[in-house]
Parts: sequence; C-alpha cells; structure tokens
Amino acid sequence: MKGKCFHVWCDGSHSAAGKRGAWGAVIQWPKGQQKEYQGIIQKCRTSSEAELWSILKSLQLLPDNASATVRCDCLSVVEDVKKLLIPLCTQKPLPILSDFLKKHVDMIRCIDHEIHRLKKIEVEWVKGHGDDQGNRLADRLAKEALRSVDDCKKTFNEKNNYPYWKTYVTPVNSLLMESGYLLKRGDAINITKYLCAQGILNSSEPYRNEMNPDLIHSSCHSADFFGLKKIAFDIYK
Repeated sequence: MKGKCFHVWCDGSHSAAGKRGAWGAVIQWPKGQQKEYQGIIQKCRTSSEAELWSILKSLQLLPDNASATVRCDCLSVVEDVKKLLIPLCTQKPLPILSDFLKKHVDMIRCIDHEIHRLKKIEVEWVKGHGDDQGNRLADRLAKEALRSVDDCKKTFNEKNNYPYWKTYVTPVNSLLMESGYLLKRGDAINITKYLCAQGILNSSEPYRNEMNPDLIHSSCHSADFFGLKKIAFDIYK
C-alpha cells in the first residue's frame, strides 16, 4: 500500500505460568515519525491469542479513516485476519471462522469494528526474529511489557519496602474512577503494587491526602498499560 499510509508492526508475548500476555506495536506515521506502544493482556491462554490481541490493539491506535499495512509474524493469525478483510473487498459473505477464531468471537467483533472504522487495511506476514527491524522492536516491546510486570510482582513480594502501600489503594481507585476507567475487583490493588515496585509511589510513608500531577499521569498510564477500559471508549473497545 502506497501513499498516505500507516505502517504497523505488532507482536504478542505469552506467559503460560502467569496466564497473562503482552503486546507491542511500532507505528510509522505517513510523515515518517515512529511511535512505540505496549501493554498487558490480563487473561491470555496462548501465544496465538496474544498475537491476535496485538493486531486488535494496533488497529485501535490508528485514527479514523486511516489506511494501514499491519505486519505480524504469526502466519496462522495473519491468514485468519485476512479472511475478515475479504467481505470488504469483494462484498462476499463472512467466511467460515476457523476453530481458533471461534474461541475469540468477542475479539473478532472488535477487529471487525476497527476494519469498518478505518479506510483500508492490509495484513501481512513477516518472518519473526529476522532482519525486519520493526518486527524485532515490536517483539522486544511485548517481552519487556510482560517482564516488567513479572519483575515488579517479584520485587514487591520479596522486599518489605512498602509498609504503607495499602493506604494508597483507595486514592488510586478513586483517581482511576474519576478518570473514567471501569475497574474490576483487584485492579486498583494491582496498579498500586505496580506503582510501588516501580518506585513511583513512596509507600514507605502513609498517603497524605494529595495526588500530584506526576502520580495522576503515572496511574492513568499504568491503567492503559494494564488494558483497563474507559467509560468513554466505544463499546467494542
């Protein structure tokens, strides 16, 4: 695809032990600037599921009516997503979903929504761990995201440096709700622990009824990183 087109490289990473995954994406804008993105997938059962998430998250990052070429190194997922693009090009009915896609119908609906929101999408397979710099960077971003959460969890559990961390859970919870995030049970606790282990929260002292701008930004950034949904988001996102 030529002209004013976004070029996207995405990759997923899966941790069987933690039953979670992560995604990384590199997006090159039409004018040449390049941006990097990464995030956590809270419930992820297979590496293929992580790859599918990486495609969905990449599409959600693109502006309305954009044209893009998306490159992923998982051939089976690429072929499945290509089938979803066929009806738009040929006006044919939706193809029969593979067994893999049948297990992720909700995600397919989200991808279908993004396909219709955007102008033109092409999905290509790229050889993993090869010479493609975009793919290598996306792979690194996904693995770094997954490792950062595992490292923070290990650090938090091994060190007794956070005696007052619980005093921050309620204000972090309130802050995220005020910012429009839909919280499930345990979300505020996980994000508070993550912020403590990252050294962003000084939980060696109790919370003193104040949230500085840096903490607000870090809390919201962590919420996005962990894949929390926002009330203002479209229903499919």
